Amino acid sequence: MKHLLPLSLIVFLLSFAGASSAQAPDLERLHVTIGEHVLITLPGHAEVVGGYTQGMSVDIAAAERDDSLGDDLSLFSRVNLAPSLLLVGTQWPLFTTYMLSADFDVKYEVGEMAGDEVLAFDPVHAARGELPSPLLFEARASAIGNHLALSFGLTRSFWGLGMLANDGRRRRIDSGFSPFGFSRTSDRVVRAQVATFPLGRAPRPGDEELSSEPPLTIAAGADAVIEDDNADWFAGDRTWHALGAVRGSIAGFTGGVYGVHRWQSHAEGGDTELTLIDLFARHEMRSSEVRISAEVEAAISFGETTYAQDPINPGPQKILAGGGLARVGVSSAGFGLVMEAGYASGDDNLYDDERTAFSFDREHRVGLLMFRESLRKASAVSASNVADPSFRASPPRGYEKIATAGAVRGAVYVNPRVSYEVIDGLTLMAGYLHARSSGPYTDPFQSGLMGGASMGLQGVLQPEDLGHEVDLGVDYALALDTLALRFRGEFAWFTPGDVFHAPGQAGQAPDQLGAWLHGEISW
Repeated sequence: MKHLLPLSLIVFLLSFAGASSAQAPDLERLHVTIGEHVLITLPGHAEVVGGYTQGMSVDIAAAERDDSLGDDLSLFSRVNLAPSLLLVGTQWPLFTTYMLSADFDVKYEVGEMAGDEVLAFDPVHAARGELPSPLLFEARASAIGNHLALSFGLTRSFWGLGMLANDGRRRRIDSGFSPFGFSRTSDRVVRAQVATFPLGRAPRPGDEELSSEPPLTIAAGADAVIEDDNADWFAGDRTWHALGAVRGSIAGFTGGVYGVHRWQSHAEGGDTELTLIDLFARHEMRSSEVRISAEVEAAISFGETTYAQDPINPGPQKILAGGGLARVGVSSAGFGLVMEAGYASGDDNLYDDERTAFSFDREHRVGLLMFRESLRKASAVSASNVADPSFRASPPRGYEKIATAGAVRGAVYVNPRVSYEVIDGLTLMAGYLHARSSGPYTDPFQSGLMGGASMGLQGVLQPEDLGHEVDLGVDYALALDTLALRFRGEFAWFTPGDVFHAPGQAGQAPDQLGAWLHGEISW
């Protein structure tokens, strides 16, 4: 097996400049070797997640509905398969590594919760009860040489810390990513990409333990977007990207810049054209006992759209929005501490010709309840209210985008997390989350009722506090030869801020509790 170990280095290069998300094959998972130069990997996993969240008070426009959402019971299940075929060695023509890879899910989610009508614009709730069918995330061919790499096909999209392009993959608890919650989906694009390694593929001497990336990577490509937070090819959207990236790695430092120009023709009408620049940097230091890391991602987007329509300013809308996040992590002797903070610009004036709200990717996980449950549901109710005929006979185009799908939008937050591995495989986790709106929170429905003033989800004037959350978890992982089992329990307690309150002292929103049980088997 020793002759196969370099594959983990070679195939890691399929991520090229980090604009894609191919992963190195894990040779401890299911694989078959054919001689010294052919490897077939057959990894997969199956998981089940049962969840419970308490109900919450909301303001529903429909007079026949109570202003509340009931308790939410859900069961999510998924089977993922990701086979690949690798040809490695100097005997192959032109390149030294060839790879054919696939990745698909079969998932199913059911739930028991009143409110199907008012949550119709929430993609998580809307997908419940749909018959399970395979969802393809990757079908790609790649070829890598010492100074050049080519790739074409359907792939997950990822960059940096996953703030904007997120592949939805599972990460280790000690990776710095939030260990709480789970991902339901991923950005998917058909990508043609070329990358060059001007300094060759091999890491510099002394860097091997800190990074398996080449010292310098320059990449360019083009996308047809199948699905992301703002586009769905099968719903009629036509979205294209031209992208470029430069990424470097030396002495524990990894970083780069990623630029993309996006053209989108919306199925409902109107067009969007914007440019996005994203910077990412990470530095890690290790000793025999301690690992310290610091990482940051920051992005700005600018452009113009005719998709969103405003009754006062019906012309094109300018786009200028930005955000970022930073993490500092320390780990030693089974103990891990991560300090994370993030910022996404907001938009407290919905009636001008500028759009300044910035959203993280929906699969960038922050906490368990505040963004991923409470704001997800409340924003979907707001979209439903705007569509109510008693509010407006013909709602403006783009109103369905009010629903956040659980993404961080127009907010600033801090999210420290700790973990401790009590015994081999058994880890205790805890986290705290506090968030505020990045300006006065402006709910489109409530703001419309009050002539454009910034209003909270239930009508509080100019609120800013989103609230506080405490997350607790226990994770147990067990390795059985080529199989790996994982069990996890999670609990969350969320105290909503004035963004969720109703006017008056008696209008304070009650605390919410949530709990989840996870079971998973990987091979």
